[in-house]
Amino acid sequence: MLNREQFAKDFKDLVSVTVKSFEGDVDKLSLYAAERTIHLSLMLGESGYDEAVIIERDNIAMKAGILATDQADLFDQRLLGVIHGAIRIGALAIV
Repeated sequence: MLNREQFAKDFKDLVSVTVKSFEGDVDKLSLYAAERTIHLSLMLGESGYDEAVIIERDNIAMKAGILATDQADLFDQRLLGVIHGAIRIGALAIV
């Protein structure tokens, strides 16, 4: 029979690993935002500065969206793996 406790532990481990990988993305996004801010500081007072700020804001938001989508895809793959393993083991235990 399917071991509910083992499945719960595997799921908790999956979530824990996924949360830790988000931390790496936060670091990447923070560095990217810092780079773009430094770039903007070189343009301070120039014509088109306000438009450049909007463009950089949108670029940072897009980068955040890409990182979030990648993480969601990885989470889906990991979750499917946990479920797949659990139902295979459960089916074998029933037989």
